[in-house]
Amino acid sequence: MLTEELCRKLLETRALDVIACSLDANSSQTYQAIRQGKGAVFENVTANIERLVAMRNAMGLDRPKVQINSVLMKINQHELRELLRRWEPIVDHITVLPVHAYGGVGKLSFLEKAGISQRGKGKCPLLSYMLVAFADGTAGACCGDSNGVLRVGDFSTQSMKEIWNGPQLDYIRRVHAKRDFEKLPVCRDCDLTFSPLYWAGCYMYTMYRRMRG
Repeated sequence: MLTEELCRKLLETRALDVIACSLDANSSQTYQAIRQGKGAVFENVTANIERLVAMRNAMGLDRPKVQINSVLMKINQHELRELLRRWEPIVDHITVLPVHAYGGVGKLSFLEKAGISQRGKGKCPLLSYMLVAFADGTAGACCGDSNGVLRVGDFSTQSMKEIWNGPQLDYIRRVHAKRDFEKLPVCRDCDLTFSPLYWAGCYMYTMYRRMRG
């Protein structure tokens, strides 16, 4: 989806602070095993990220910052060191989080396994600064919502401003403000509204960097 034309349009808006790209592997084999589907082509994804950074730099822009998000799991943990080594000189930031119940997908909550109460759940911080672009051009409220349950608009027919201020996203924000998660099962079953998860991810990455020396 991140074609040269789209990269140029995104950069020319001067309106984006961060573009985050999901990359959970450092090899085609591992990437295909995780991101199953016809559109999951490791070489295309990596080339698109590199092109985006190169075009931004060529235009003399200092933003949007380009970030890689990587979910750490058994199938890819052996590639984490090389992934960091490859991308740290290229992108502005790399976020590594442990696999968890994100966007209500799967039953992978390590918070529940650890006996941590979910009663401390709060509104999701992503709703205040993030929009997600799916491969078909539709917009989503959550980058962990891989099934597209929380679709909030269509980039092919609406401007980013229209989607951001639109009724679908406004409804989701109001539900979160009231902590009424039963109305949004995909959020109710997500670990990310439990804020210590962020700190756990940051801690893991910091400790890994220290171990690398």
